[in-house]
Amino acid sequence: MFITYFLIISTLILLFCASIYIWGNTSLKAQAKSDISGLSSTYSQALSNQVGIMDSVSLNVVYLNLVKQTFSDYITLGKGRTDVHSAAEKLYNTKQLTDVLMGILGPNMPVKQINLYDFNGHMFATGTYNTDIQYSFHNRFWYREVLSNAGKKYITSPHEDMQVSKLIDANLHGKYISLCREYYDKNYNPQGIVEIEQDYNTLFSILKNSGTKREQVYVFNTSGDIIYPDNLSPKEAGIYSKYYAATTSQKGIVTITNSLTKQSDLLSYVKSDDTGWTTVVAISEQAFLQPIYFFSLAILLSTIALLALAFFLSFLTAKKITAPISKLRRTVKNIDYNAEPSDSIGELNSGFIELEELNHAFIRMDARVKKSVEEAMLSHQSEMQSRILALQSKMNPHFLFNTLSIINAMAEEEMCKQIKSICMNVSDMLRYISSDTSLITLDNEIQYIDQYIACIKYFYGDKLSYSIVVDRAMYTLKIPKLLVQPLVENAVKHGTKNTPPWTVAVKGFIKDGLWQIDVLDNGSGFDLKKLYDLNQKIREIDKTGLLPSLEIEGMGLLNTYIRLKMQYGNETIFHIENVKTGGSKVSIGGNI
Repeated sequence: MFITYFLIISTLILLFCASIYIWGNTSLKAQAKSDISGLSSTYSQALSNQVGIMDSVSLNVVYLNLVKQTFSDYITLGKGRTDVHSAAEKLYNTKQLTDVLMGILGPNMPVKQINLYDFNGHMFATGTYNTDIQYSFHNRFWYREVLSNAGKKYITSPHEDMQVSKLIDANLHGKYISLCREYYDKNYNPQGIVEIEQDYNTLFSILKNSGTKREQVYVFNTSGDIIYPDNLSPKEAGIYSKYYAATTSQKGIVTITNSLTKQSDLLSYVKSDDTGWTTVVAISEQAFLQPIYFFSLAILLSTIALLALAFFLSFLTAKKITAPISKLRRTVKNIDYNAEPSDSIGELNSGFIELEELNHAFIRMDARVKKSVEEAMLSHQSEMQSRILALQSKMNPHFLFNTLSIINAMAEEEMCKQIKSICMNVSDMLRYISSDTSLITLDNEIQYIDQYIACIKYFYGDKLSYSIVVDRAMYTLKIPKLLVQPLVENAVKHGTKNTPPWTVAVKGFIKDGLWQIDVLDNGSGFDLKKLYDLNQKIREIDKTGLLPSLEIEGMGLLNTYIRLKMQYGNETIFHIENVKTGGSKVSIGGNI
């Protein structure tokens, strides 16, 4: 018993520790994934904000009427004129345009440069440097993309500004990100292109300053090219481009194998609608799971300590209460609800009042339970038997009325042989229905069906044809009485509502250790609403396992299903459907 107690306590401890481990492991993973997901969202939003500043400056330039007018004058002044007055106007216009653009930039200069290009080969620049030069931008890599965007923003990849390299000190050289869009006059005629430049290091400063040793941040443009960081070798860029290929949705977390480290990396990515950039935060799965490893180690050590304590406590407990509990256990184990209640109470002699009282209470409860179970079973059996007999003894009164009408008509025609035949069939049918036998052979049920249809044929004549094709091996099967005939009666009733000829077919076969009988007709089929309601009730019975009371009024399909379920349990076969070629089909069956 010591081993038993130790195993019980150990199992409880292991279940408890396993639950704590699973809960903690799941929580830590969820928290870590939430942290890395929040980090990627934060970085993506920060980059969107930086680009939003560039876009705001660009829109101010594009939509400010003073800029429109001044830049329009800038384009037209000096065309074909070289006099001093024209030069003075040009100089004044240049100063005015510079003042307007510097006013947009403001003292804080949120972007590094505003460049205005006209389509006549002029470039007007304000910001880190100011210039007014002849410059062709048709060879700019962003030129065609900007024109195809029809006024919408286009964000370039990191690039060097060669014009800056010529005009400013070498220590300011570096990469820039440009936001470009086509520029229109007040009549919405294209006049040029606005380029807003931002220093690469300024734009990505939050990524440079916020990164840790545990995770790495990568930013991809819409073409899948890495735009951050900018210090990767071509080989590394090719390897990390697989990260972009793994981003298949707007936002998510995926795991991918790092070709350099040969380890799994966890990627959290966000695709920005504002920039079109995909921000990926990558962390090695080993670093990601490090807190979980520590937690697992703590749980393991705690489990070992608790098991050692359980071993000690089990040893002490077994010495004290093993014998009385074992005796009580044997008493519980030997319960037989089919046996008579115990008259004598065996004493445990455990020395524990609680165990003795428990033993006495259990034996008294055993007697009461046995008596209650016996009474309940007898009552239930009696009720179910009564309902089944009532169902079996029922015959459709319309069938009897029609049969008597046919006999009357035959009597007037002096059809003695036919009257004798139909009376014998009805007599045999009544004798079959009224018998007390609840289980009969399938052969008897088929004979009853033959007699039933023979009587029906007197009424419908050649308009109704039927066939019964049943595997001979099924004839000795024991089935509930009146199980198949109501299905045939139902097929005749509903199958004869359309234009004759009418057919009813009964097919029986054995497959995979189960018997099955199909009843088919060529009528108009089941009403879809009634078919749906019936299937709903059957699904509810299968789900809850509770059988409703049998309905005596009518031998309905639901009654047939309930009787099958009572007889065959989970091996029951019951399907109802409308046949595509017309008519209906009901399939029943069970285990052999």
